[in-house]
Amino acid sequence: MQITAHLNEERAAKLERLQSLTQLSTEEILGQGIDLVEQQQAELWQNYSNAILSSDFVGCLKDAPEDLATNYKAYLMDALEKKHRAS
Repeated sequence: MQITAHLNEERAAKLERLQSLTQLSTEEILGQGIDLVEQQQAELWQNYSNAILSSDFVGCLKDAPEDLATNYKAYLMDALEKKHRAS
């Protein structure tokens, strides 16, 4: 894949410094940057997932309908209609 990118002066200078320090091509530096960002995002989402699963939040509604995750909008609308009818 060929990519054309416009870098501001600060990023262009950083790229030039990286090329000078590492003797890597622009393609190699960008590839490593993409790999690094992807790894960081994967770790971040794994941490979020682990935090949610270990928080006792998942499964905290013991009497909830089994299809709540897929039909939550219908359940919400029912609850709002009941609330407005009652008031």
